[in-house]
Amino acid sequence: GPQDDGGAQVARPTSQDAGPTPQGEGPLRGGDLILEIDGTALSGGWPEAALRFGAAAREGRETHVAVSNLFSHERAEVRFVPEKRAGALGMPPGARPAPQCVVSGVIEGSPAAAAGFAPGEVLLALEGEPVLSFADFQRRIRNSGGRTMALTVLGTNGAVRAADVTPRPAERGPDGARHFQVGLFLSPATPPAEAWPAFLAGLPASPVEAAVPQWARERAPGAQLASDAKSIWRVLGPLVGKAHKGERARIGKALGGPVTILSSMWLWFLTSFTATLAFVRFLNVNLAIINLLPLPVLDGGHVVFALWRGLTGRELPARVIEGLVNAFTVLLLLLFAYLCVHDVWSLSKLFG
Repeated sequence: GPQDDGGAQVARPTSQDAGPTPQGEGPLRGGDLILEIDGTALSGGWPEAALRFGAAAREGRETHVAVSNLFSHERAEVRFVPEKRAGALGMPPGARPAPQCVVSGVIEGSPAAAAGFAPGEVLLALEGEPVLSFADFQRRIRNSGGRTMALTVLGTNGAVRAADVTPRPAERGPDGARHFQVGLFLSPATPPAEAWPAFLAGLPASPVEAAVPQWARERAPGAQLASDAKSIWRVLGPLVGKAHKGERARIGKALGGPVTILSSMWLWFLTSFTATLAFVRFLNVNLAIINLLPLPVLDGGHVVFALWRGLTGRELPARVIEGLVNAFTVLLLLLFAYLCVHDVWSLSKLFG
């Protein structure tokens, strides 16, 4: 993977290759840069790391590894026994070297061509967040909604530059969803080591790790709770405020109800009990925020009634409160019924 001062960068499998790997299933996170192994600095990148991990795997010996994360810039010490299985001798459990995006071709007349991209350039970051692999980049562009996105690019002359690109709609996929593309052919490769010091120094800290669930990305509990809270605002914001064309419709189609929640929880339980607990925490944080919305049937509605009483010194008529609560209760029950039917229909199409 990419090297900086001899280190070796780690990626986790994404949904485009080997499936998601939850936080806690392995000792390393996507974007971890291996600095030391058993107290000795790593100077030869992944080839040296593989040799040293391979020796520990054959002996069944625990290794001590110092890492610095590319996303959060946190340094950590981890311990693990390298995997001892065919094709993975010496690999940290659940991890692999991180390839990077190298432009191998540009489609004529595409948004990438209009932005001046050329073969041989390396895509370092998208909207300030490092790109771990070409699959990660493709996923983020495909789900961009067509908004203009800022790229950090390593040019063929060795200089790092910024470029804006606006993805265009692609043909609808098998699921009927409208995806987006920029017109780049990409290949995995390792960018020059001299690019990474400038890259690490020039980008703000961005604790986003694309290879694990969003409810299990952070090591610090406070940072993870903040990430949980932000996720619901990314949904509510376009619904009640400014949104890109078609964004509200996409969010509406992606919403799920009790059936989706229970089925997702069961799938995560089959994967990892730790990931299931993290999902339950994420769900409760989101429900707590939704419960504070100023709707009469929710606690946020009672807060509004109390504020009215405090500001005016008068009670709202009981008949008005009862009518509002009953009306919104009916609307909420209808919404739940619709989501349940939508969930069953979606799952039946997914699983046949």
